[in-house]
Amino acid sequence: MMSYSSPKEHAQSSVIWALGVCLMALLMIGGSVRAADLSHGLMYAMPAPHGVGPKINGSLKGWNMAGADEVFIATPTAKKLHALAALEYTPKALYYGVRVSLPHRKLINPHNSLEAFWWGDQIELRVVSDPKVAYPLNANAPNVKRSKRVANMAFWKDSQNGKCYLDILYGPA
Repeated sequence: MMSYSSPKEHAQSSVIWALGVCLMALLMIGGSVRAADLSHGLMYAMPAPHGVGPKINGSLKGWNMAGADEVFIATPTAKKLHALAALEYTPKALYYGVRVSLPHRKLINPHNSLEAFWWGDQIELRVVSDPKVAYPLNANAPNVKRSKRVANMAFWKDSQNGKCYLDILYGPA
């Protein structure tokens, strides 16, 4: 027995199919996502209160938030999907703290450092200690190409075994 769909049902299923194809194409070619850059590439590290680093306990309570930076991907989703990042320093260390809001889902990254960890949820920080490097970073600039003064750091937790990772790549990423 054959079933026939009405022209309206056929049009609806065609639109849904076309939207699905477009979404898949965007996901496949989109690759990376850039966060809204509200601070023109700068993030300020604030002195830790009393010269003592913050507690590392999963909370930004007690951190010096004067230089905190809000991060989001798109204005329409900023209220739900966003992060707040803060840098603090003491004479001996630099501390990076981030609070991420992803309602109704946990951070997921089932990769170790030898796998394609960049396909999972991660936090990234680029530190440039060469004042001659201009923003935005030009990966082909001679003072950037092999610079040990440009460090790209990725932080993530393997969501399968709970192990934490830090990957540091020097030069442009």
